[in-house]
Amino acid sequence: MRSRIVTSPNLGVPGYLERFSLNNYETPIEGLGSAQYLWERKQVGPFLKVDKGLAGKQRGQLMKPMPDLDALLEEAGKNFVFGTKMRSVSRFQS
Repeated sequence: MRSRIVTSPNLGVPGYLERFSLNNYETPIEGLGSAQYLWERKQVGPFLKVDKGLAGKQRGQLMKPMPDLDALLEEAGKNFVFGTKMRSVSRFQS
């Protein structure tokens, strides 16, 4: 389904940004990873969603930790991902 949308002639506005989740930026489309395809064929900037959601409530609520973030960013950079998108929610008890 994602391949059909990405390869559509209607997608390809240069400068448009596409967000990927952790599991699909390397998915092949016409022999290229999704992020590489978007950049090379559509001139669309691929960004990676990197947060892992909210941690449980405990006197407030923070984002879940990401101990593997450095390795993930290094791998994403090698695969034509140009930036990240992350939730930034912190809830504190009043």
